[in-house]
Amino acid sequence: MALSDLLAPPIAYHRVFRAITGNTVAAIMLSQALYWQRIVDKGKGGKVGWWYKSGADWNEELGLNRSEQETARKILTTGGLLKMERRGVPARMWYHLDLNVLEKKLQEYQQNAGIPQTRNSSKQVCRNPAGKFAVIRQTISKTTSKTTSKNTSDLMHKNGGTKNVVERI
Repeated sequence: MALSDLLAPPIAYHRVFRAITGNTVAAIMLSQALYWQRIVDKGKGGKVGWWYKSGADWNEELGLNRSEQETARKILTTGGLLKMERRGVPARMWYHLDLNVLEKKLQEYQQNAGIPQTRNSSKQVCRNPAGKFAVIRQTISKTTSKTTSKNTSDLMHKNGGTKNVVERI
């Protein structure tokens, strides 16, 4: 097997789906479900469609084991995003992503997170700083540089003989 065979096209997921599901695996499955739902709906002229996937299909596409699939499906069905039906002989699991519920959850997230409705917002606000040290660092507004012969030889020795050593005060 060639290395290029291992590097199949990557599966991307929508980061916002992590926020609305509370679970990264569910977000990955939701992104893939959205992909398949769009394909099915497009093929039906925009009508609501269903599609089927086996556990092996989910594993092959996303690398999810059975437990991860079950957890993700539970989160997505409990949230009303994903509908599942077992149909046929032999039975297959059919799925339908409720795009109306998804849109509603995205709008709720947008409103609760205070995200502007328009994409052209010039105001950037940090609502969740990294921590108290990040806030302290943000308050330092002036850094001065001073090079002295007294400190340069000590610092050059510590830095392995670097030619330009700057002492920050």
